[in-house]
Amino acid sequence: MESQDVITYTQKIVKVIDDEKTAKVIQDENLFPVLKYLQKGPMTIMDLVSIFKKSGEEKSDKTIYRYLHTLIKVKLVAKAGKRIISITEDELKSETLYMRTAKAFIFPEALKHDKDMEKGFCPVFDATRLLLKPVLDGKTLDSDCFQKFLFKIDQERDDLLVELFKNIEDSSIQEINELNWRELDYCLNYSSWAAIAAKLNLKKELAKCK
Repeated sequence: MESQDVITYTQKIVKVIDDEKTAKVIQDENLFPVLKYLQKGPMTIMDLVSIFKKSGEEKSDKTIYRYLHTLIKVKLVAKAGKRIISITEDELKSETLYMRTAKAFIFPEALKHDKDMEKGFCPVFDATRLLLKPVLDGKTLDSDCFQKFLFKIDQERDDLLVELFKNIEDSSIQEINELNWRELDYCLNYSSWAAIAAKLNLKKELAKCK
């Protein structure tokens, strides 16, 4: 059987999530994998059923439909078009395609209010503190201060990315739009770190946690 995807939805490059409800949906352990798989491009429900099965987390088509319905309600996913399938020369069928509303989501409010997530990251914070000792005269940073520093930096990076996209030229938008989701992730990370480095003296900020 031959098939052709007809896309009618225009995906954004970046979408800023500025409400707590949507941020919680992104972090939901059942819904997040759907967003992750859709990074690869538009998919049908059966595409997603197949991917979940291969990952060892089998889900029914009804469950996937329910997940997609929730994601559509908060505008993280949209119906992207149709996959037209040729069964015979005279018989066609179509399946709905689903797509993320943006290649990347920025949700600056999410981490600030999720205390469980903050606790879950503690081993990462502790390991990072130890790794940084050589560049801080062999001193270990205060745990609470360092954790607050990292969350502050994450917030600053998100805010700077929003500002960068507000001031970007149309020609640059077109070039960025050509990036796939993985390339865009690199672009956003590099851009936000370069912007924060230009704005703050990071070593001086870190020294406050000695």
